Amino acid sequence: MTEPSEENAVRTEGSVIAEIQLYPERHIHIDLESLQSCCMIDGVLSIRLVNAHSELIDMGSFNGRRCDVVVGQCGCGRIHSRGNAPL
Repeated sequence: MTEPSEENAVRTEGSVIAEIQLYPERHIHIDLESLQSCCMIDGVLSIRLVNAHSELIDMGSFNGRRCDVVVGQCGCGRIHSRGNAPL
């Protein structure tokens, strides 16, 4: 029996969180659309995964709320532009 390839692996909240922990650089999302795309499990947006991105990846913060995207509407409450991006 062969090991499943990464392409054929079942994508779960747990597997995505493990990937965020192992490869945080792969999960620095430029905008809300790419963050949401990453956080979809079986066609449903996982709020647990959205939260995991800001909890596990230090991209800065604003007023005590952690950032989760580089440009656009952010979880910190700001709308980041290239001039005030967290990274």
